[in-house]
Amino acid sequence: MNALTRRQGGIALLMVLWVLVMFSAVAVSYAYGLRAEARMTRNQLERARAEALAEAGVARALQVITAERDLEPRYGLPERVRLDGGDVVWSVQNAAGLLNLNTASSGQLSALLRRFGVPSVRATALGDAVADWRDADDLRRLDGAEDRDYLAAELAYGAADALFQHRAELQQVLGMDPVLYALLEPHVTVYGNHQGINLKYASRDLLVRIGAGTAEEIDAYLQLRVASPLLAQPPLPAELATSGMTGSARSRFVVVRAEGRTAGGARAAIEAVADLDSVGDGIRLVDWRPVPSGPAEEVRDAG
Repeated sequence: MNALTRRQGGIALLMVLWVLVMFSAVAVSYAYGLRAEARMTRNQLERARAEALAEAGVARALQVITAERDLEPRYGLPERVRLDGGDVVWSVQNAAGLLNLNTASSGQLSALLRRFGVPSVRATALGDAVADWRDADDLRRLDGAEDRDYLAAELAYGAADALFQHRAELQQVLGMDPVLYALLEPHVTVYGNHQGINLKYASRDLLVRIGAGTAEEIDAYLQLRVASPLLAQPPLPAELATSGMTGSARSRFVVVRAEGRTAGGARAAIEAVADLDSVGDGIRLVDWRPVPSGPAEEVRDAG
């Protein structure tokens, strides 16, 4: 075999090896793509299962609301229902445990904002801006905002001059920002006519934030509240008692929260608002939306 022949054979061998390397890379890439696609499909399926469980939780809550006209023992008490492939945790809260954006005074709004760490000047301005947003006139409160202020801020809209239809509108109020809105959103509502926050129905997070006691005192109160639903509100610090932020009314609206959890670890949560006055004619939902899944909490299994 001469040198030319040997050289041609070496080149052919290199070409074959190169082709084999290319095919191997394509095969590995294809296999990886299949695994990634399978993983995405499994995740989507788990997510769909979690969403279905959450929907089942809302349905279960509505069934209980329809059957049990006295919901006092249910408020704020999460319950777990175990199902094949996962479980669902649901709870019912009277909307009076939230601050009503349509009935709260600018002072109540400012007081709540200060409890969330907003500086006093900004809290006062936001409280006035919320009140200006919903009133029908164009008279600007001392620190509020009407159409000309939105125009000066180069916004393409002005004050609504109407009641809030959904709490998401709060994001449009001059001075509100996404971080503060995310903190406030779980604790405000637009449903009902109640004034102030009825602490009997308020969440632990809100009780802590507004300073209704130390964390230990609030936990002790919540345990008593579950055991004795007719228990009076906890004793309040003087500053909170005189803030005008609290009330004693009960709302005809209830907030249902349900979270589905699959055996594979997927979680999905739904929040719905139901009108108790519609129970006799088939309960009416006025709001329904996905919400972020909450932290783990103590719950009781349905008996």
